[in-house]
Amino acid sequence: MIASLGAALPLMAQTPTQIPAQIPALTQEQSGLLAQKAAPLDTLSDATAPNQAVTEAPTMVAAGTLFSSVLWIYLIPLTLVLMLLGLLVVRAMRRRQLVFNEGAAMLATSEQSATPALSLEQAHVVPAVARETSAMISGNVVAQAAATQMVFSANPQASKRECPRCHRLFHAHFELCPYDASALRAAPRNPHALVSRTKSPIQRSQCTNCGRRYENGARYCYIDGLPLIPDTREDAATANAIRVCRSCGVEAKPKEVLCRHDGTELTIIEPSDSTQVAPTIPLLVCKKCRDYAMPGTAFCPNDGELLTPILNARITALPASGFGPRRKLCRKCGTRYSDVCRFCSQDGTRLTPIN
Repeated sequence: MIASLGAALPLMAQTPTQIPAQIPALTQEQSGLLAQKAAPLDTLSDATAPNQAVTEAPTMVAAGTLFSSVLWIYLIPLTLVLMLLGLLVVRAMRRRQLVFNEGAAMLATSEQSATPALSLEQAHVVPAVARETSAMISGNVVAQAAATQMVFSANPQASKRECPRCHRLFHAHFELCPYDASALRAAPRNPHALVSRTKSPIQRSQCTNCGRRYENGARYCYIDGLPLIPDTREDAATANAIRVCRSCGVEAKPKEVLCRHDGTELTIIEPSDSTQVAPTIPLLVCKKCRDYAMPGTAFCPNDGELLTPILNARITALPASGFGPRRKLCRKCGTRYSDVCRFCSQDGTRLTPIN
């Protein structure tokens, strides 16, 4: 090695143009020596390469197994935590729904208990005043008057009410329209669904608001102007009796015996009495006004209707046009009514007095 370095020193002192010419000779002399020294190193690298590959493969397998085991250790607790959170959320939602349902039920119960029970006399105060004066008041005035005068009826038998003027629908407890103060009437419905199949129908009609019974032919109550429904024996069993003067048509108080206007003996109309009693003297009666006539008379002097024989002396319902002289007129159908009537029993129109 020293000898070769000694031979290379003279070359470093030469000019760059002289070096290329001498490099091939130097390379040929030392090529054999360099080749002999490089051969052992190549043999050693070829021998150690397979051993390195063999040792690296088990190391990678062990690392993969360790990573998968650590991943499972974290995944199992995470899954349990998520399941627990889901269970807590479901229980919280159920508890919230239960609280909401209980609150709604308590609110409905409190509203029902807070509703005052109204008497039938109180329920007729505002409707009677509004019909007599024909006042056109707004909803605000009705709301202010509710403190002293009743505008609702506590009758549970009535269904949804409809205003005949604006055709708005209201709850069954309303008696007057809050917009135009008109008397509400029952909303149109199927007439066959009004009477229960378990009840026994009677050949007459009844008013769900005031409880008056009318003979066949009447469609509206001539006091309230509300539609009538078919009467039943079950409903008539609890109906109140009415004392009426057949001469003038005025209804009297329960304890009165004579009419306070003309002194005529009052007639008791008992809806609950369904027995038939034949009259001792054959008489004729008008189906429309229920006025009597002696045999030999063909037509009613009040209505011009054909008279029919009396089969039952008991009166269990009011006539469609009322008792007494005809002093009011329906401008829509032309029918005349008694002075106590307020609405037409055929179409529910307000009657007009006849001068």
